[in-house]
Amino acid sequence: MTKKIFTDCVQRLIKTFNEIDLTDQSVYMNWLAQTYYYTSHSEQLLNTFANDSQNLDIKNRWLSHANEESGHENLALSDLKRLGGNIEDYPELQITKDLYEKQVGISKRSSGIAPFGWALALEGLAAYVNDDYIEAISKAHGKKATRFIRVHAEEDEDHIEKALEMVSFIGDNKEIEDNIKLTSDIYCQLLMTCYKIGKSYKNVA
Repeated sequence: MTKKIFTDCVQRLIKTFNEIDLTDQSVYMNWLAQTYYYTSHSEQLLNTFANDSQNLDIKNRWLSHANEESGHENLALSDLKRLGGNIEDYPELQITKDLYEKQVGISKRSSGIAPFGWALALEGLAAYVNDDYIEAISKAHGKKATRFIRVHAEEDEDHIEKALEMVSFIGDNKEIEDNIKLTSDIYCQLLMTCYKIGKSYKNVA
């Protein structure tokens, strides 16, 4: 995978992430709810990638990643509750389901290789988003209600390095390139949907 494709996708994700303004509580709570939904599937999804893998190194990378992600959805749910939110008031969006459901078939067709594009997109965003923006979000909502975003900003820098090492080991792969673009498209749509719903709640209120 070319570095330019990775850089372009992550820069686009960061731009959209900044634009939706997660210092706005209504937008932030919608984002937390959708984050809870898709991260609830992360551990199982990563184990699926491992099961699809025919290469032992790739299989072990996915298994290790699955172990690292275990229970992280509870951080997002806890943050939502800290702000007085109830997950039942935030139905899961179809675009959120697309973020993980599409990866099952992609993984199976590529023997667990193409999902590195999914991992690079999501973890690239978390690892490289501006620290000042994370601090502003934390200041707006309080540290006890921003554990998910702070933990992932800290941990995913290590995750992204491991993923890039594995992609370098795999070599040029169009399926990974296509998947990082697809995942970036879906997640940008998810972010904008959270923004629009959050703003509509505020306007009604």
